[in-house]
Amino acid sequence: MSVKERISLQLDHFTASELDEIAKFVAYIKFRSKAQKTQIPSQDELAALYCQAADEDVELAETGMSDYAKCLAAEDMK
Repeated sequence: MSVKERISLQLDHFTASELDEIAKFVAYIKFRSKAQKTQIPSQDELAALYCQAADEDVELAETGMSDYAKCLAAEDMK
C-alpha cells in the first residue's frame, strides 16, 4: 500500500477540526516547497543589479528629477 493510500484511509478517522489542521499543514508544506525552489541570485547577478542601480543613480543626478521621472514613465510603458 502506498503512502498516499495509507494517508487517504486515515483521513476518514479524523474530526472536522483535525482535518482543518491537516489542510493547514498541507498548505504549509506546499508553501515551504515553493520557497525552497526560489533561486537566490548569485554574487554575479547581485553585482550586476547593483551596477544597474548605480548607473540609474548617476543618470538621475545628471538629468534631474523631472527628466528621470519621464524616463521611468516611458520605461513603464514598454
